[in-house]
Amino acid sequence: MDIVSIVNHWFEWSTNNWVNMTGLPRDTFIPAFVGSTILAVLSF
Repeated sequence: MDIVSIVNHWFEWSTNNWVNMTGLPRDTFIPAFVGSTILAVLSF
């Protein structure tokens, strides 16, 4: 498996988990992910 398919696979899995956990639509995953990444970097 190359890195791109690993990332795509992880991304699909994470998005599905996000939808299942929060009940929010799929397209809310990316802003939430980016936002939490930025917060994590800033608070670190």
